[in-house]
Amino acid sequence: MSSPPQALVAQHLLLSGCALCLSGLLWGPFVGSTTYPRLALGAHIQFTLSEI
Repeated sequence: MSSPPQALVAQHLLLSGCALCLSGLLWGPFVGSTTYPRLALGAHIQFTLSEI
């Protein structure tokens, strides 16, 4: 079984990073309305910074 081409792997990693960043940005406005806002803020920061 051969491994996938390097360009395909790179594209998948880029897409995954963009999806994580976007989900972190979309989660931001809902941080204050959660039961545990500190935990939600930590998740928001982690999602946003995980692609850097």
